[in-house]
Amino acid sequence: GKIGGGGPCRVITPNTAKKPAIVVLDPIELSENGTVETTIHIPEHLGAMRLMAVCSATKGVGSADTSFIVRDAISIMPSGPRAVAPGDEFLYTFTLFNHDLPTGDCSFTVSLPPELKTDADTTFTQSIDTNSSKTVTLLVKAQDVFKDCVVKSTLKMGDFTKRNELPLTIRSGNPGMA
Repeated sequence: GKIGGGGPCRVITPNTAKKPAIVVLDPIELSENGTVETTIHIPEHLGAMRLMAVCSATKGVGSADTSFIVRDAISIMPSGPRAVAPGDEFLYTFTLFNHDLPTGDCSFTVSLPPELKTDADTTFTQSIDTNSSKTVTLLVKAQDVFKDCVVKSTLKMGDFTKRNELPLTIRSGNPGMA
């Protein structure tokens, strides 16, 4: 039988948009009493992070760490495939979180690239309770093209806006094996 896809060959470029898993800060000088107060900028993240500090002086060394939760007042957690073949139908699921705002209406929009089609509405308005979530699903079909694309989504609630991007590769389909 034939092995491989039936489509044209193309070079897949590595995803360079990934955020770093470790952020190393410049050294910080301590005061005479051994304390410091500073502001750090952390990458956008939803979930737990660990802050670790290492100290050194002529009299000794030390270290400490602590974990903390990072989140905005609202957030989007998208779920969907990372690669599909032309003609594939699949679901995108978006979980919309209201972590801290009062119960109220939100607007949610999904922007599909031209390589993806849906018959469903891509704009939603609904109420989300404080410390609660809602789930939105969208049935999508990949068109007959080989391409890397991005599904963008935007959640607005009160004065807060949260955006998300989910990469997708439409790859060559694999023929059945005989």
